[in-house]
Amino acid sequence: MSRRLARVAVAVPRVLARPDDGRGDRHLQKARGRNEGGAAGGDAAEQLDLARDELVIGGLVGVGDQLDDAGIRTAHYVSPTVWAWRERRVRKIARAADRVLCLFPFEPAFYERHGVVADYVGHPLADQITADREPRAARNRLGLDPVATTIALLPGSRHSETARLAEPMIEAARQLGSRRGGLQFVAAMASESIEAGFREEMQRLGFERIRLVQGDPRTVIAAGDVVLCASGTATLEVMLVNRPMVMTYKVSPSTFRLGRALRLVKLRWFSLPNILAGEGLVPELIQDEATAGNLARAAERWLDDEGARSELAKRFNDLHAELRCDAATRAADSVASLLEATR
Repeated sequence: MSRRLARVAVAVPRVLARPDDGRGDRHLQKARGRNEGGAAGGDAAEQLDLARDELVIGGLVGVGDQLDDAGIRTAHYVSPTVWAWRERRVRKIARAADRVLCLFPFEPAFYERHGVVADYVGHPLADQITADREPRAARNRLGLDPVATTIALLPGSRHSETARLAEPMIEAARQLGSRRGGLQFVAAMASESIEAGFREEMQRLGFERIRLVQGDPRTVIAAGDVVLCASGTATLEVMLVNRPMVMTYKVSPSTFRLGRALRLVKLRWFSLPNILAGEGLVPELIQDEATAGNLARAAERWLDDEGARSELAKRFNDLHAELRCDAATRAADSVASLLEATR
């Protein structure tokens, strides 16, 4: 029997139900909602039909109490990174959600320690992305030399990130280009304004040998022999495409000092490949270590060590396989079981 679900209150990955999948469609065919990417709050609550809805899927912190009072079951998809920083936020999630759907295999154990029911469903990107063994096709699509050794740059998607990482990345490219003949460089730009700022920085530093590509980061990753990458989801994409990387990140000095003083961040590792592996598979250059010289030397170590590249490729394959779980079906099954429990 088909069951009616509530509209989704906030943006979620569009993988919960596939029309050609009987299991997902049977239980999620009535899911509807906005896709605006904001956090749940008053606006989200106004979108819900508390009199008729049975279950809500989405980011639910902020409206959980209203849903609970109305007797509506809730599934929080996707888990916030409470395991990384500001762990106390898990209390709000516990109040807001009957179940958390997790993208990473280590997350359910974290929630279990806090008395929250959580299911690991896998990561949608792992289902979507196939490891790309041959960079030449990507280079051809970008108009690059298909046989030249290529360094890809991913300086981030926010202005604050690119403003801090542009100089060390561009200067690292200059150092690499001066030491090694035949290199080419390509950088992924998240927007026109970010591209404009990055281009100005190239002009200021007097190094303009970097091809800037807007709106196609995955092809930029695939084109690279080594990727210099800002921390974040991009490190996961680099891992899934299967390229050696050097992760780097910088925040303002005051933010960094405050974070350390208050111990807001409790992770040993910051890049997703290292977090997933529980060890330092790829270099992480954070804050004062995020210099052009360090970036260039770390990239050269990947270029010069074929054995290390081969071993990393195997580890990335294993991690990819662990995340590739048919997330759409597993998420649908988890939500369906939660819904069945209310009948």
